[in-house]
Amino acid sequence: MIGFLARAAKHGIAALLYRTGLLGWWWRGPGRKHRPRALIVTYHRVLPAETGLDLSQAGIVVSSATFERQLKVLARLFRIVPLETAAASADPDSCAITFDDGWADNYAHALPVLTRFQVPSTLFVTTGLIGTDQLFWPERLAYLLSDPARAGLKPAAFDGLDPEVKAALAEAAQATADELAPAVDQLIERTKRLADDDREQMLALVARQVGRDASGLTPRLLTWPQVTAMQAAGVEIGAHGVSHAILTRIDPARAVAEIQDSRLAVERALGRAPAAFAYPNGDTTPELARAVERSGYRLAVVTEEPSPPGCPAILALRRKNLSEGSSRGIAGFSAAVFACEVLGLFDLVRDLGRGRR
Repeated sequence: MIGFLARAAKHGIAALLYRTGLLGWWWRGPGRKHRPRALIVTYHRVLPAETGLDLSQAGIVVSSATFERQLKVLARLFRIVPLETAAASADPDSCAITFDDGWADNYAHALPVLTRFQVPSTLFVTTGLIGTDQLFWPERLAYLLSDPARAGLKPAAFDGLDPEVKAALAEAAQATADELAPAVDQLIERTKRLADDDREQMLALVARQVGRDASGLTPRLLTWPQVTAMQAAGVEIGAHGVSHAILTRIDPARAVAEIQDSRLAVERALGRAPAAFAYPNGDTTPELARAVERSGYRLAVVTEEPSPPGCPAILALRRKNLSEGSSRGIAGFSAAVFACEVLGLFDLVRDLGRGRR
């Protein structure tokens, strides 16, 4: 009930501002000062509504129909430009569209819409997973915990685990079907703090205890021929690491290899070296930014969170993540809610709520 009331209030305020022209007035004045640069947005998965989340978190999924409606609003509010143009622009009326990871649905469901609208975009691929039936670890974890056998997980087996991760795992194990998605979301966010080896050990132990394996599932990632076809259709291809490891949580030498090797893999497969790199999970440091630059990339992107001091702006470009929830009103899609989101009004409200200026 509280969630519905909050969404209703958000929708009502957005609709009032949108329909009276006050949102446009705000954008032409103080709004542009709040974000005096081009907008860069990022999508992950674009799926038919009947497919649901397909093991992914709600924050990285948008339905095909909503994606098209969001793109129409973006095209009406902004001049959609290539990523490199946006990176060099201080024009807040410009927008670049990016996709992360390399999901097969980008080819099946996003590309036809991008082609129809004739807008540029950039796709960041995780090179070691392209053409495989592997899943990213959050989807593997969601798959393992979707089995009712999760209720039989033995807490004592996870005694060496980070206490907060262990507590979140226990909560997910005992969650009802309705409680499972938010419980898994919380577990994923806490598990991101673990070192790669510790996380893999946890996943292996969960797999043994529930008696299922996250391998051999229907492939969900692009193949290299599909990536080639997307490039031929005008999509710029960037690199997103080899394994999607969070670079700040692995050995520095391995992190540099992830940066360099993913660039080489794209160049070998497509005959063109990528100009842009996307840090997995958006996490970077000044040292990693310099490694990106030394590897030959001209720019790099993060997420919505500010990067650490010392990262050159061109190597830590902030992006706004978009999903189904970015445009959800009381009864489905709301152009008013989406406009307030992408123009930055809701960002300003959230920042004020967190005490940021």
